[in-house]
Amino acid sequence: MVRTCRGSYRLIGSLGWLVDDSTKEPRYYAAIASVSGLDAARDLAGRATTLDPAFNLTLRIASRSRAYGACVDVGAALDVSYRGLRLAGPPAPHLCAGRMEAAVTATPVVAWGAAVRVPGFVMGSLAGEMARGDAAFDVTLTVPSVHDDSRQGELVRCIARRVGDVVGALRAP
Repeated sequence: MVRTCRGSYRLIGSLGWLVDDSTKEPRYYAAIASVSGLDAARDLAGRATTLDPAFNLTLRIASRSRAYGACVDVGAALDVSYRGLRLAGPPAPHLCAGRMEAAVTATPVVAWGAAVRVPGFVMGSLAGEMARGDAAFDVTLTVPSVHDDSRQGELVRCIARRVGDVVGALRAP
């Protein structure tokens, strides 16, 4: 009889653990491997008022649940911005991770912008930071909600991503 009681408690405890575990949101990561169209001397100098940037991004998703995997699916969107100004943005690729696993995009995701209008003071700041090699960009991922139909989606921001810091960025959600 005591064995059955202990077994029941174990079963109830395990079910409670699964319920609590299923609410753990996945973690999203973004890194900028390289960028073109933002060369300080060629693209940002002089009287340029528009840019045609292209960012090579690496995305990572990590499931923190023992019950469910995690995916970036159809309908997700990416944006790359500088000081609040959107520079580029493609649809996000399909990417899934199994339970308690992580997945990384196999090939870079190219986020591009065409004829992006940039105010002069922003262009000057960006040119200076690109010349010094310390420009930082924000990568925003908008993920449609899969848990609750009343929510429009989840907004995930990876802020202050530096070009080329792939290893560091893929460790910091």
